[in-house]
Amino acid sequence: MTMIQKYKSIAYEMVMELKKIPQTLPVISNVLLKSLETRTDQAFDLENIGDIWELIGDDTKALQAYQKSVSVSQQISHTCYTKLGDLNLKFGKIQEAIDAFEEACKICLDQVEDAPDGQKDLFQSYLKLGDTCRQFNQIEQACIWYQQVLESTKNANPDVGNQLRAVSINCNKSGDILLKGGRTQEALKLYEQAYQIRMQIVETWPSEQSQRDLSISYNRLGDLYQNLSRIKEALQVFQDAFAIREKIYKAHPLCIPVKRDFSVSYNRLGDIHLRLQDPARALPLYQQALFIRKEIHNLEPENFQNQCDLSVSYEKIGDACLRLDQTEEALKLYHRSHATSLTKACRDLAVSYSKLGDVAPQLDQALQSYQQALEINEKITAENPLDTVLMRDLSINYIKIGDTRLQLDQQEEAQQLYQQADTIINKLIETDPQNTLLQRDAMLNFLRLGRIYINCKQYDSGQKMYQQAVAISQILIQDKHDRQAQNDLEWIQKNRRSYY
Repeated sequence: MTMIQKYKSIAYEMVMELKKIPQTLPVISNVLLKSLETRTDQAFDLENIGDIWELIGDDTKALQAYQKSVSVSQQISHTCYTKLGDLNLKFGKIQEAIDAFEEACKICLDQVEDAPDGQKDLFQSYLKLGDTCRQFNQIEQACIWYQQVLESTKNANPDVGNQLRAVSINCNKSGDILLKGGRTQEALKLYEQAYQIRMQIVETWPSEQSQRDLSISYNRLGDLYQNLSRIKEALQVFQDAFAIREKIYKAHPLCIPVKRDFSVSYNRLGDIHLRLQDPARALPLYQQALFIRKEIHNLEPENFQNQCDLSVSYEKIGDACLRLDQTEEALKLYHRSHATSLTKACRDLAVSYSKLGDVAPQLDQALQSYQQALEINEKITAENPLDTVLMRDLSINYIKIGDTRLQLDQQEEAQQLYQQADTIINKLIETDPQNTLLQRDAMLNFLRLGRIYINCKQYDSGQKMYQQAVAISQILIQDKHDRQAQNDLEWIQKNRRSYY
């Protein structure tokens, strides 16, 4: 190692340490500026001065220092050009930034065999160029640089795979924006670039996540191919996506996101066959998607997306039936799709009325809002008598009106409402006896009824209600992680005297 190299190494380490202390930055800057008068290796000091100005927050002086550094020496490091490119980007000088990143690439290419991190540095330089061109809609050039990224990642470590995945996500996002702007061909190039990146990730670092990412790329391409009337190509990529999602589904048949992915693949294949004028092949695909979506709905009945998915499936099956001249069946399915969407909208409205009641400043206003919610809940529950979510909504509605009536000293009306809620809760528990949420509903309602009985001097009935609440609480408390159950039992024990 030469004296200059030793100096550079020691000086660099000192500067890096001192940079961590903000108070030393002006001093270091002055020392380095003075050293320029006597030293021939000015580029090294100028790059450090640029770093300091950047840390201080003076980007203009930092840019000037980096520009001067690259102008005084041909032996400049690729990092200086990268910093120069980053600052030019910050100032909106796009072409100057690209030129700087390209210079960094040239240096990395020359050093790729000798430098310990040569391959990694080259990868980062290509990535900078690809991302910059993509961000400023130089799509063809971006794809060229991304291809270089892929070439430079052979035999790379998994960290590079994570960076590549981020690139593919950004390509898809930019493609989505271009597609909305009507720039279909440019969007297609970015979707295809994302697909190529994800294919390499799957080959180099295979995992379920990389497989799912690849299936997303297949679907994006398929959707766009459909818009471009490239139907056979769309069918092929949808089949490729289906094969991946079927494999993941078989490995995780109870995972809700996996189940939904699989149902989407069935629907996409159905759409293609319907467009190919083959409703007989589309129909069983749509029916299989509906079967899966019903399973999901049963697992998460309150999920809005699940409701929407069901509505879409009914409509798609209706479309296939209509093409097969099964008009009556199609009409039933369209009504079912409409009813599913309408039920969800009505339930949302009832929830809103109920929330208005919760925050109403006056009891009569609260009562009016709760009754408006009740009117809706009774109607949609009558239309969907097997929907457990709607039934529980109705029981809660009765309880809220009961609580309000009790505050208005209308004990008889409150008791009737609590008993109506109790009837619904018991029916729900019969169908799902392990449901702790329903068990807690029953426990709290027993306490409400118990208070009313005590107030009416029906002490035996009141104590019986209290004992039933305690019995449920003792069951719920067995789950040591259920803090709510712990709190409930403490409250019940604390208020025992109110019932005796």
